[in-house]
Amino acid sequence: MSYPVKIIGRFSRDQKAMAAIEFAIIMPVLITIMLGGIQLVSYTNASRRVDLIVRSISEMISQAVPPSNSSTATVNAVDLHFAYDSALVTFPYVMTDAKSKGISWWQNIVINFASIKFTPTSGNCSASSDQSACNVASVVWTSTGLNSTNYRPCVVPQLPADDTSAPSSATLPRSDTSK
Repeated sequence: MSYPVKIIGRFSRDQKAMAAIEFAIIMPVLITIMLGGIQLVSYTNASRRVDLIVRSISEMISQAVPPSNSSTATVNAVDLHFAYDSALVTFPYVMTDAKSKGISWWQNIVINFASIKFTPTSGNCSASSDQSACNVASVVWTSTGLNSTNYRPCVVPQLPADDTSAPSSATLPRSDTSK
């Protein structure tokens, strides 16, 4: 007889019920730890996927070639459309969630793009630890996204905000070169 079978047999023959009480006390704790670990891994994977998408989009935009008659590169909606399509691969639950809501998958996710231009406030800015004091951030163009009312309007200058601040369409993370 194998060792696990002996343990199960001994557990079932125990008349004192101590093993059952220990099992009843420890099992909920172990299940809670296991489910918490699964949620932590899911959150970490989702955060990593969003970071990879943002990096891919920023690399694509930074490598855009300007037209021959301009020194400024342009990006259009066709160039950025892959971000919506990549949502299906990156977050496979988007389709299931959209189906349960009775909407199309592309209506279940909002992706906004904005181009920010930094204009120096003066030629000799001495605020080296906070470059946001030396530049004004203006939105050059913005996409409205699908089903979105929270986009960066072009007429509002972007204000510096701490990294711990809540996301806002009127703020950008503060530049801190002291770290």
